[in-house]
Amino acid sequence: TNYKAFKTKTEKNEVIYLTKDEFLTLYNFNINNERLARVRDLFIYQCSTGVRYSDIQNISREDITGAIWKLRTQKTHQLLEVPLNEYALSVLAKYKDYPQPLPVISNQRMNTYIKELCKLAGIDTLVKTVKYKGTERIESTHKKYEVIGTHTARRTFISLSLESGMTADVVMSITGHSTYRMMQKYLKVSYSHKRDEMD
Repeated sequence: TNYKAFKTKTEKNEVIYLTKDEFLTLYNFNINNERLARVRDLFIYQCSTGVRYSDIQNISREDITGAIWKLRTQKTHQLLEVPLNEYALSVLAKYKDYPQPLPVISNQRMNTYIKELCKLAGIDTLVKTVKYKGTERIESTHKKYEVIGTHTARRTFISLSLESGMTADVVMSITGHSTYRMMQKYLKVSYSHKRDEMD
């Protein structure tokens, strides 16, 4: 079999991320449940830094100096310097007396709980996803909280950073993306946002 000739059919899905308003809703959301409050803090920290959840799980106090987090990524072993904004720093401040900088949990539990949290916070606009089963195209519509997971945080960071005017080069230096190809779908989202704002 010639594997190089084999191609899977892919279609670019809508980039699912939190809007600035949804991010702030979550950040300011008053939660009485300690489990969900910690999940919110982890998610906000991830949305504010753009790193993968595996890197949040490996965070240590020695990696943080002032408002800079130096880390070697779990997936690609890159050394990154991530500037910490006010949201990330406010989350770290909550856990200053904890043994670890953040109250990390497993990726699986995080993915389950973040859906529960976002549902409570009313993050429920309709979003469309497209999948293929063989040649069959399967399009489905979901409430946004149903498709939010830890991967959404990285997409949120990239999309909101570009929307607010950060250059693609700077975003890539923070997230560790090495090619513009990875950034193209986000640049389209940013352009569409700017066009809407202009209108």
